[in-house]
Amino acid sequence: SSWEGPPISRICWPLRGRMKFVNPVVVVALWASATAVELRGGKGDVSCGLVPEYPNAATKDFADAHKKSTAAGGKIVFKCKKGYSTDGLPESPAEFEAVCSDVGIFEQKGSCIRAPACGKAPTITNAMLSGKVMKDDNNIHYACNKGFSTNGKEITRSKENMYFEVHCDTLTKKYDNSDPMCVPYSFVPAKEAYAKYSKLFEVLFKNDCPARIKDVYANAYKDGKEEHEFDAVCDAATTDAGPVDECKALVTQLETDFADKVKARKEYYDKRTKFGEGNPPNLDSEAEDFCKKMWEVILKEG
Repeated sequence: SSWEGPPISRICWPLRGRMKFVNPVVVVALWASATAVELRGGKGDVSCGLVPEYPNAATKDFADAHKKSTAAGGKIVFKCKKGYSTDGLPESPAEFEAVCSDVGIFEQKGSCIRAPACGKAPTITNAMLSGKVMKDDNNIHYACNKGFSTNGKEITRSKENMYFEVHCDTLTKKYDNSDPMCVPYSFVPAKEAYAKYSKLFEVLFKNDCPARIKDVYANAYKDGKEEHEFDAVCDAATTDAGPVDECKALVTQLETDFADKVKARKEYYDKRTKFGEGNPPNLDSEAEDFCKKMWEVILKEG
């Protein structure tokens, strides 16, 4: 067979007259390096290797099937076999391209399929037909586009979250696809996102709420006047009748506790002035209990 690698002189001339024995590993390494440069045009430019094969398709130009290198940005046109098209319908386009990317890999821009009884293959957002031949002719195989996956996470080594199938129901003549099938890597399902934010707000509320109540309590004692600071709470937090009633009961209890504690705190400071001992009454446990129950009321609002 004829030699298809780079000219022998490129890898052997430095060795002439200098070595009696040639290490074959060195020769192979030098040949591989020279071949890589040869395929990249000798300038280190990015290129793709052999043209890939796709199901039910062949290169439109027969010569393209034997190309050993395609420069980045180069395109190879594929033509579907008879009876196949890019969406399965006989009258649809029967050609697609494979483009050499800037990382040296061919990116498939279409595929060839034969549509099942449901007709034209559905267009799935952020996905494309893979062209994979299925055991069940009523299934169509798809692949998520670059940057997308079926679960919003990066593509795994097995690529199980890159591919999915859409089934044709032969009785209803409809596809069972639901959108979206492919979502960005950073995507978080609405239910999961809601749960996370709900938990976050719960933590913030249960920390901030008691602190604000205790702040009002301290100011009420300092100012020496009674004010109904919590009357507007239920209007802001609830709308439905059930939660409103629960909220009002909680506020009524809090105001009672509040008034009792303010009175007890005044008495404490009067006694401390005389006796100089003891700890001042506080609203800590009452405030935390109110906020905990209030959060439960808020959740009932949805």
